Amino acid sequence: MELTFKNPGYSIDELNKLIQRGVKYDKRTKKELLLAQETPRTASPSSINEIEQKQKIILPDDYKLFLIKNNGGIPSLKNFIINKKEKSTIRFFFSTDCLYHQASLEANIEGFKGRAPTEMLPIAEDVGGNYILISSSDSEYGNLFFWDHELEADKEKQPYRKNIKKIAQSLDEFLQSLS
Repeated sequence: MELTFKNPGYSIDELNKLIQRGVKYDKRTKKELLLAQETPRTASPSSINEIEQKQKIILPDDYKLFLIKNNGGIPSLKNFIINKKEKSTIRFFFSTDCLYHQASLEANIEGFKGRAPTEMLPIAEDVGGNYILISSSDSEYGNLFFWDHELEADKEKQPYRKNIKKIAQSLDEFLQSLS
């Protein structure tokens, strides 16, 4: 099966079905979820460049190509292996120019600051609220990591790597491993 991506929000019909099943959203979240359907399906090189300049980083080429082609979103294949004993499921990859705050790449980068080493950037979230990180450090450039929020350092302490596990050498390797 070919890996495809859809926007992180919901159509009005999808949203109504979730609400009928008992899922509750406040007005702002409903509006954002509906607006997220309008997220551009491709990221422009200028929006990627703007993020790089603002964050003072250089994103790995495979990640930039992924944003240009898919601009994040919900993958058709979502399951991944953390290690021999643990698995997880992607909720969505973050998008540029996304009106749904929880799926916005920039909002997640900003909100994540101080929670992990500075060279680690969040690019996706799993269904449990954990992050998939991409490294911008020289020694691990482009590697992907699973960041477990349950094992996060206390707020008054420096972030550490105890809750971070390497899951792939590159984004391409990670995407190919999804099932």
